[in-house]
Amino acid sequence: MSQNNVSTNLILTEMRKDNFSHFTTDCRDFVDTIEIYENLDKYARGKVSDIEIFPLVGVGDTLNANFPAHYDDVVNDTKENLQLGISFTDEDCFTYKLPLRETAKKSLLDRAKISGASLERLSRSQLSSVLNMCYKLYSNSSTLIYVNNDKVAAVLSGDSKDFSILPLRKLLESLHEKFDELSFRFQFVDGYLDHYYCLCKYEIVDGDLLDSYKKALDAHKIPYDARRMKAAVQFSSSNVGISTAKVSSFIKTDNHFLPLGTACSTPHRGGKTIDDFKESLKGMFGSYQEALVDLTRLMDIQLNHPVDVMTKICQKLKYPKAQSIEAIQLFESYAGNGTTAYDVYVALGEVLFNCSAANFEKAKTLIYAEDLPKVLGFSDKEWRKLDTPLQFSW
Repeated sequence: MSQNNVSTNLILTEMRKDNFSHFTTDCRDFVDTIEIYENLDKYARGKVSDIEIFPLVGVGDTLNANFPAHYDDVVNDTKENLQLGISFTDEDCFTYKLPLRETAKKSLLDRAKISGASLERLSRSQLSSVLNMCYKLYSNSSTLIYVNNDKVAAVLSGDSKDFSILPLRKLLESLHEKFDELSFRFQFVDGYLDHYYCLCKYEIVDGDLLDSYKKALDAHKIPYDARRMKAAVQFSSSNVGISTAKVSSFIKTDNHFLPLGTACSTPHRGGKTIDDFKESLKGMFGSYQEALVDLTRLMDIQLNHPVDVMTKICQKLKYPKAQSIEAIQLFESYAGNGTTAYDVYVALGEVLFNCSAANFEKAKTLIYAEDLPKVLGFSDKEWRKLDTPLQFSW
C-alpha cells in the first residue's frame, strides 16, 4: 500500500470520531484534507415525522447487532459522545440507520421545536421518546439530513428556502480563484477543520490596502513597524448550519490578528449557491476599506477613563474573565493621558490572543473575534457614556 493511501486511511479513521480536528500551515494539505473530508458526503431529504431517534446506551448489547460490523468503531465513539442513533426514510423511500454526531444535537432539538435545560437531565431513552413524540407533530415539515463519514452530522430544515448546501471544497476553490484574479499576492497562514467549522487565514503580502491606515497612524504619531504589519483575511464556514460562508478582515502583526469585521458573507439559506458566494467576493475589499475608516475614526476619540472603558466593553461582549483581566492589566501598564478609543480597540485584540494562547475552542474564539468589530460601530455618544468611572468590577 502506498504512503498516500496509508495517510488517507489514517485521517479517514480520525474523521469518523466526534473529536476530530485538523490544523495545518500547509495550503495543499488543507485543501486535500477538505476533499477527503467531504468525499463521501450525502444529503438526504425526508419528512420530519419519519425521523426516529433511539438510544445507544442503556439498552444492553442487542443494538450493536443491528449495525454492520464496519460501524463498530463509529457506534462505540458515539456511545462516548451523543449516545444516540437515528433512522429515517428519504424521498426515494431508502431507509437509513446511523449513529448521530455531537454536531447534530442543536438541529435535533430545532426540528422538534423544543429547548431548555431540563432536556440535558433526561436519560438518552427519555430524550429519544420526547424527540420522537415531537417529530410526529410535523408531518408537513421537510428535513435535510447531512451524513458525513458514517454519522449523521446535522438534521437541518429541508424546506426549499431553508438550508442551502455550500460544500467547503467548492467555497475554497472559489476563494482561491478570486485571489488569482486580484493584483494582490495571498499567502496561506493556517487552516483548521473540525466537524463544526472550517477556518483558514491568508495574509496579503503586497498591495496598498493598508496605505490609508498607515497614513492615519503617522498623522496621529502612533508608532508601528510596517514590515510586521499585513492585511489579512479569514475564510470560515460550516456544513452543519452554525455559520454562514464568509470572509472576515484582519490586520495581522506577527501572530496577532486584529479583527475588522465581515468583508462578505453568503448565508446557507434562501436557495443560495456557490455562484452567490462568488458574487459576494467582489465586495470583499470595499468592505475592508470601510472597516479601516471606522478604525481610524477611533484615533480622534480621547478617553479620560480608558481602563474602565475597556473593562466595560469586555463585560458587554461577555469575554472570558481571566483572559480579559490579563489584557486589561497589560493595557493599564501603559494607558495614560492621550489614550484613545483606538488604543482600547487594539488592547481588546489582546483578549483574543490570550484565548488562542489558552487553547480555547476554535468556535468560541471565532465568536469572540466576530463580536469585537461591533465596537467599531459605537457612536460618539456611546463612547462618552462608556467613558465614566467603573461602578463595579468582576
